[in-house]
Order: sequence, then C-alpha cells, then structure tokens
Amino acid sequence: MRRLFACLVLVLTPCSGLFTAHAQIDPSTLAVRLESALAPVTETHDFSGVIAFRIGDGPIQLVSLGYADWQSGARFSGETRFPAGAITRTLTRAMADRMLEAGTLHPDTPLSRYLPDLAGAEALAVGDLLDRTGRIDPAAAARTAWLPDAAAQASPIELDEAALARVIEIARNARFETLIASRFLGPLDMDNSLILDRHAGLNGLATGYTPGPRPLDLRPASDPVVLPGHDGLYATAPDLVRLGQAVLERRIDLFQADGRMRAGWQAGQREGYAHYAISVAPSGYRTGIIALSPGEFVLAYAVNIESYPAEAVHTLILDLIFNADADLPVRPATVALDPSLLQAAGRYHSAVLGSLEMVQGEGGLDIILPQSGRRDYLTPAGPDRLFWRRIGTELVLERDESGRVVRLTGRRLTDAAGRAITLERTDLPPLEAEPAD
Repeated sequence: MRRLFACLVLVLTPCSGLFTAHAQIDPSTLAVRLESALAPVTETHDFSGVIAFRIGDGPIQLVSLGYADWQSGARFSGETRFPAGAITRTLTRAMADRMLEAGTLHPDTPLSRYLPDLAGAEALAVGDLLDRTGRIDPAAAARTAWLPDAAAQASPIELDEAALARVIEIARNARFETLIASRFLGPLDMDNSLILDRHAGLNGLATGYTPGPRPLDLRPASDPVVLPGHDGLYATAPDLVRLGQAVLERRIDLFQADGRMRAGWQAGQREGYAHYAISVAPSGYRTGIIALSPGEFVLAYAVNIESYPAEAVHTLILDLIFNADADLPVRPATVALDPSLLQAAGRYHSAVLGSLEMVQGEGGLDIILPQSGRRDYLTPAGPDRLFWRRIGTELVLERDESGRVVRLTGRRLTDAAGRAITLERTDLPPLEAEPAD
C-alpha cells in the first residue's frame, strides 16, 4: 500500500510527501494488475464490468473487462450506467442531514404528519427512520401509494430509507430525485448519474446477467427492485469515484463519533491506512466504492454479471491496491451430465440458506431458494459433484449405505476462511430395517 501510494503521489502530485519515497509501482501498474487478475474469469464469462480509480484531483483511470451487453457485443465506456442499489442511501442520509441542520426536519415530529396513509405511523417519529429502528410493517408499507408491491418483501432498513425519502419529498414539497440531483449530483459533477424509481428503459444501462447452465452461458437477470431512497441511483463508475471522494473529504459526512459510519458504509484499517467502503448487489449487478486515507485514493467498481467473482472482487481489489498477491480461482470445468446426479433432486435445509429445493432442469439440476424467490443453475462438475456457479461452490453429493443422496457439502471458492456449506436432505423416508433372521 505504501509503495503504491508513494508512486501514485510521485506521478500525479510529486511534492505532496504523503507517502514513502521508495515507490516501485504506479497507477498504470495497478490497471495492469487488475486486468491480469480478472482476465481469466472474464474469459469464462464469470466477470464483466468497469473499475475506475483516482488519486486527489488527478485523472480518473478506467479498466473495463467484458461487455455492457454480451448479446450485442456493446462495450463499456465511462458513461455506462449501473444500478447503484443501496449506495443510494448515502445521498438520502446526506439530504436528511442538511434538512436537520436547516431546521426543516425534526427527529421528534410524528411520522403520521408526513405519512398519514402508513398504518402504524402514529406510533413512530422521524427520528425512528434516522435511527433505523425498523418498526415499519412491510405489509402496511406495501399498501401505500408511494411504494411498490415489492415493499411487502423489503427489509426493515429498506423500508426506513424509503419512508425517509418520502418524508423528505413532503417536507420540501419537491420530488426526491429532483432534490438529490440539484443538491448533490450536480455539485459533485456526477453528470452521468440520476435518480429513478424504476429500472427499465434507461439509456446507456449495462445489462445485468446471471449464470446459465452451460459453461459460457449468461442469462439476463430479473430487474432489481427499486425502493426510492434505499435504491434508485443509476451511476457510472467515474461518478461513483466522485461520490467516494465526497465521503472521504466529508463533503458528505457519514462519520460518527465512535468511528463507525452510517448509510451502509464500513470503516477499517490496513497497514496504517484507514479505508472506507461500501458494496451492494442489486439483482444482476454489484457496485462498490473504496476510499483510503491518507492519500485521497478512491476506487469504484461496477459489475454486471452476478457470478462468484463479483462477491470477491472487493477483497481482490483491496489486496491489489495494497500490492499483495491476489487472484480469483477459476471454476471447475463443466462435464457431461451423469444421470446419477439427478438423484440429488429433493428438498433440503441449510443453517444459512434455510429451506431449499433441487429440481431437474436444463443441463442438470436447478436450486430454488423460496426465501428470495430465485432459481439458480447447478452444472455437472464430475462424479457426484455439482457446481453452483453464482456463488462459486462445488457441492459434493454424500450418500447413505443404500445409495440415496442424503447431504450435499461444499465450500465457496472465494471464501478464504474455508467455511463449509451443508445442505441436509429433508424429504427421505427412513430406511427400512432388514428383517431379523
């Protein structure tokens, strides 16, 4: 890290003296290392996206791999937009802070003053939204005119932020997206970004993908759900860098007295440097920001394939910034379907994932996750082996003495801790006891 930033400063701001003088790499080396680490998983259609980084007021550098649209072959550019999902909360919180400072918003004001159509609002105050108490009933939120039906499946944090955005609109008598654009997007030079309450139909939007059952197969992902205030920011990677700079320089102040951060940001330390980061994963995408101090170094990434490298890209990039050895494992090859693998079809339970079901599908087996409503492909990877490409896990079938599949176990390729995933079969009857002689 010290060597990287020393050289970044020597190249772009040679008199700053913020880092040690024995630098050995520069920004172009970081770009090359990013390309080298991500090229193998790009070739297997497991990674695609844009990485942008900048130090201080220097030029923003771009690294792009893959395609904005894999079907048409459309390339990425600095103006390609991605849904930034819960990064939107950064701007919602910043807008609320300005209103609190100006006295146009008060924590003690009853929530029912702004949201009379929200059942239960009479028992809440604006401060409950700011403190994220998560007391809004999802069913009640779904019955309002200002939230989509998907609010019934939303988390408490999502509902708090969506309700806060609506309060901001009413208190200021202006549309939320207009307020954010005029107060933040424009002043921060985020000229290619905007706030929307929908996903479809946006020009310049990268297509989001999820893995299909075949080795190079990609399928368009379902549109992300947009709950205004929690979601709704559509940004380019360079604009996310500009947002990260605003947070780092406290033009948007998310820092608390105890060192923690708000709006989903995390603070940490590494090799004497503080780093502030956020990472989110709307359906079919992953976007994130990493800001480091001292040095005013900010990096943003925007990915449009929801495959296993996307979950690990944040850690990979941090390692490369700090000049550590880092790469991503390449998934096992897909093999021809062995019919015996279909014996794994059935119902299972996982301590992490809850109840799930495996059913016969295209190319092998599909895994259905009722809690999230998603369906992922599992592909054959060898004798009694299936690969769950989206999360990067090779599942090994375990059988009882009669040959029945009773359990699947595995570990994520990108999990350095090596934590196991265990799926216990729940739909098998007990084995019949053998008759006594």
